[in-house]
Amino acid sequence: MIAATAPIVHPAKGDLLDLILLALAILYAMRGYRRGALVGGLSFVGFLVGAGIGLLVGPPLARAIFGGGHDVNAERALGQRILALVLVFTIAVVGEYLALLGAIVLRRKVQRTPLRPIDAVGGAVLSVIGLLLVAWLLGSALASAPFPKIARQIRRSVVLSYIDRVMPSIFHPLYGDLQRLLQQHGLPPVFNPFRGIPAPFVAPPNAGAVPPALHAAGGEVVKIVGDAPSCSRGLEGSGFIFAPQHVMTNAHVVAGVTNPTVTTPNPNGQTLRARVVLYDPNRDVAVLYVPGLTRRPLAFNGPVATGSDAVVAGYPLDGPLTATAARIAGDQEVTGPNIYASREVTREVYTLRAKVREGNSGGPLLSRSGKVDGVVFASSVEQPDVGYALTAREVGSDARAGASATRIVSTQGCD
Repeated sequence: MIAATAPIVHPAKGDLLDLILLALAILYAMRGYRRGALVGGLSFVGFLVGAGIGLLVGPPLARAIFGGGHDVNAERALGQRILALVLVFTIAVVGEYLALLGAIVLRRKVQRTPLRPIDAVGGAVLSVIGLLLVAWLLGSALASAPFPKIARQIRRSVVLSYIDRVMPSIFHPLYGDLQRLLQQHGLPPVFNPFRGIPAPFVAPPNAGAVPPALHAAGGEVVKIVGDAPSCSRGLEGSGFIFAPQHVMTNAHVVAGVTNPTVTTPNPNGQTLRARVVLYDPNRDVAVLYVPGLTRRPLAFNGPVATGSDAVVAGYPLDGPLTATAARIAGDQEVTGPNIYASREVTREVYTLRAKVREGNSGGPLLSRSGKVDGVVFASSVEQPDVGYALTAREVGSDARAGASATRIVSTQGCD
């Protein structure tokens, strides 16, 4: 399971994309003036209705064509999402065209009345608004997609950043749906793509921190695997034992999963059935109850100072247990969408100088002594050596609530 992506603050603002958007706005204003408000408004409503229908039928159809499960490689997964996106916008254009046909008939009546000038000016305004809304929707999705060059251009856009600040919250679930289409593993980003967080400079990670941390805590870092029937694919990630027979991981690792398994590392590794007993999509935390799990729990650490040594432990790329040196680059509260992009939440996050890869999601951020500094949950789409972890204090309430829970809860869906 790949960690969700996050932006980095850039000192420069404005680029070619803004010039293109301004030129398109002028062209759309001219076209809207000719069409009028009635035609422009109804056709745009048709586009939105079509896009909504496309989001319902496009992804399932793409999954049916490409297949699902653990055997879906990166190329097929990307092809599946591109096809789904094409289907969404094809259906949206069909909806716009059908609405346009009806609007043209109605506009002929308006042209015979004194309302024609008002209709023309309104058409120009609505066309520009429609263009900017679609640009924001696509930009919000592509800014967190696995296309770094495109993402960088979008995040530097002054126009899109301004639109994001004034955009009503009612549209945020729609861009969340588009983001999930473009994430190779169905993950929405955990940060608003237009509100970057600073990545302070710190020294490179200290590889000498890895052996003691792995010796102290490596046996309690587990692999989590499961199938998500609602989106026809397999999910995998990392986790750690934090209470007797209880494992903590990210909510996005088990989103939509019905029967997860937990595997402890070798030697004497074992695979056990588990059930999700706490699911917090806002904080991106889940707790699994694992009967028969006998290994000792890890202890959480207190606040960690900037510059401290740390270790990212987990199962990147669905491989064996791997520990990677990290360094704490900062601690801040960050506001962004939850894992479903259905609402904005604020979380306390460590910025890391570390390589966080697919499969590290849910694994612990360890201190040299083997205590848990936080839960790894995200990586930068632009800088391969920048990652993010929820702090131990941030996940504390979920840890307390889940430490003795045994009743299964819903993992909602992965889409």
